[in-house]
Amino acid sequence: MPRLNLDTDCWIPYAEVSWEEEGIKRIQLLSGPSDRFKVIDQAEVYAVEMATAWIDAEVMGKFHPLSDPAQAEPITARASIRRP
Repeated sequence: MPRLNLDTDCWIPYAEVSWEEEGIKRIQLLSGPSDRFKVIDQAEVYAVEMATAWIDAEVMGKFHPLSDPAQAEPITARASIRRP
């Protein structure tokens, strides 16, 4: 969800990561640099990469190296670009 920064004439990448945990919907909002992307497509790609990196870091943080992988719950994630 990029937004145009009128001061810098650059697109700011925004991403919304949502998931359900124990029956509760969770949302994490992420934003990128405000002075780097002159082209909206570049901001969109950055937003997806930013969201993917955040998801990877969260997923890896939930697993202990000695935990039993057979008891781990399956995790699914998807990223998409939404245009207004």
